[in-house]
Amino acid sequence: SVVTLRPTLFQKVRTVEEVEASRKESLKQLASSVTWDLRNQAVRDGKFDSACAHQLDVLEVKLVAEYSGQAPEWYNDNNKYKERVMGLLREGTKVQTMAVLLFQDLAAMDVSAATSATGPEATGRSTSPSMSPPSTPPEATESV
Repeated sequence: SVVTLRPTLFQKVRTVEEVEASRKESLKQLASSVTWDLRNQAVRDGKFDSACAHQLDVLEVKLVAEYSGQAPEWYNDNNKYKERVMGLLREGTKVQTMAVLLFQDLAAMDVSAATSATGPEATGRSTSPSMSPPSTPPEATESV
């Protein structure tokens, strides 16, 4: 037999302090999640090393401090909380775009270094301008 349990109204109720603390904690987790997404992307692209790990650790500390550094009472305002969540997601998207461009530039430099060391005939690739790294879009050059 199947027993279905549902919380009572009392079990769904939380105090304002619990909600505020929960909102602050959720922003910390979101900041951590953003950096772990970048870390996993770097691993998939084969670009993860100790320098990359250090940069991502610094980024995570910066995002946590910037987006969840307020006192818990500050997160009681729905508009402020929404603004923080949206800002953190925009920041994560911007950093991810910059990381993808960086990985593409590094890959292009690896190809050009191999081509210059062995010549275009050895790699079967030409050194035409079409092999140049992609230009950085203006929004990706903003400071993080």
